[in-house]
Amino acid sequence: MTLTHDKPANPGVENGLKRAMQMTDIRWSPLKPMASSNFFYTAEGKTYAQSFIQPGTPMTGMIYSSVLKNQKFLGYNVSLETFMTATRDPQSVLYKKNLHGTGRNNVGCWYGIVCSCFASYVHDLPNRTICRDWPFVENVTMLGQPDPDEFRLLDIILHTKKHIAVITDILRDSDGHAKLIEVSEATLPKCKRTYFTPEEFRLFWYEREFNIYRRSGLEKITYTPSCFVHIEADPERGISGDPEMPPYPYNTALLPDQGNASNYSAEDEVVIDILEDGWENVVVGRSDKPFDGAGRGIFDEPMKMAEERFELPIVDGKVVVPVKKPGYYAAVATAKDRCESDPVTWAVAALELKGNKTVYAPGETAEFTFDAPEGVDVFLQNINRVKTSGEMTRAFLSDAEKKAGKFTAAVPTEAGEFFAYVSAKNAYGVYTSNHFTFTVEG
Repeated sequence: MTLTHDKPANPGVENGLKRAMQMTDIRWSPLKPMASSNFFYTAEGKTYAQSFIQPGTPMTGMIYSSVLKNQKFLGYNVSLETFMTATRDPQSVLYKKNLHGTGRNNVGCWYGIVCSCFASYVHDLPNRTICRDWPFVENVTMLGQPDPDEFRLLDIILHTKKHIAVITDILRDSDGHAKLIEVSEATLPKCKRTYFTPEEFRLFWYEREFNIYRRSGLEKITYTPSCFVHIEADPERGISGDPEMPPYPYNTALLPDQGNASNYSAEDEVVIDILEDGWENVVVGRSDKPFDGAGRGIFDEPMKMAEERFELPIVDGKVVVPVKKPGYYAAVATAKDRCESDPVTWAVAALELKGNKTVYAPGETAEFTFDAPEGVDVFLQNINRVKTSGEMTRAFLSDAEKKAGKFTAAVPTEAGEFFAYVSAKNAYGVYTSNHFTFTVEG
């Protein structure tokens, strides 16, 4: 039986499919044991297991980790460049830190993606949207549980309390009946895509009370090719190939321990790991604007983008940068008998949140103030549960709240410990403020 792929209705749909493939098809491998998490089923039900990916394990698909505690979601807070460069540093946060035992079962790696983040990235939403809120996304309509013949590319498979996935391929027979449905998703331990027959789809998804949702306006989805994952042309699916791009020039001399082009908070220790012997010092430059070319050439005449420069000695294979002034940074390794290394870059993002009290009654209105450098767009406020880091509420800030640097929010109606934070964005992605922790009593 000859089957034919559904082809994208417009370039935006094709872009969404390619965005999904960036996350499901990316290949990487850890240098050291990397924290992960997995699950299996027993007679008693679903059981989670803390695990580690062993060095050298070939991995296809971005790693899953519910990083609500540290807000390091891939695709929004963390770029592919930052993740992939961090895998090349044996002392990076991917190896020396993990989130095991922080209150959630589906967490391990310091960086990660989850199902709602994946679906948000595929649909090119401006912000990561959790499962609970997907029915309220603009232009999203619930279809219920239609026959698979009615499916379209990029349709959403959703249970608001469980999981979200995206339909990324449909193969039909000569009569137009769907015979195979590809589902792409972020699930433990990594992103993947799987083909289901209609019967398997009904059993696996519909029997677990998932519904199909459809979003209009898909023609607006954008796509940027990445040198870290090349999408091959697939004419049968209507997918054009990425342009040939030069390999990414991994820095073999030094790297920030969070990876290149990452955001550190003012509370973080900024560590530059030295990957080669023979270097003596690190020269650091700071600017209010991102460095051109990911930092390359910043110390050459006549560019002089760095507004401040200082030199630090290498001690025990690393440099701890003491400067925490907000801005963009670049660094090169130097030695008397050799040319300076290629540069690396990072940013220090200062964003402070305060509350008017530390103890509230259930549902009481709290007042929060935030302090951000001039020109920073603080756009979102969240309240999460301390025990699990689970999100309780979120709201976008109004122009008046942004200008005033303050907002009000109703605290949860249940007793417990919670934390509030606000989010902003710079050239390296979304970053968050400190966690303002408070208690609800009563």
